[in-house]
Amino acid sequence: MKSPYQLHKNALLNLPAEMGATIEVESGVIWLTAAGNDVILGRGHQFCLPVSEVLLVQALADSRFKLRRPVGKPDWASRLSQWLPRSMQTGS
Repeated sequence: MKSPYQLHKNALLNLPAEMGATIEVESGVIWLTAAGNDVILGRGHQFCLPVSEVLLVQALADSRFKLRRPVGKPDWASRLSQWLPRSMQTGS
């Protein structure tokens, strides 16, 4: 599942996230557990993750939110391409 995420009221989602990632709520209200703390976020609010972990997110209303990667951190495809031989990257 890619960002933005959309959850119906009472839906649950286990969401892997990296330290420094930010959750930003576009609509609705979500409740998440991060670093052992419960956090409730409404529309327009955001939360920066203090540690890498799998978050438990519950929608308290129909909700839409984004998970933004930490600034300056390459995505998994970029990291993988650093390890693959160039011949495998281009299909040659």
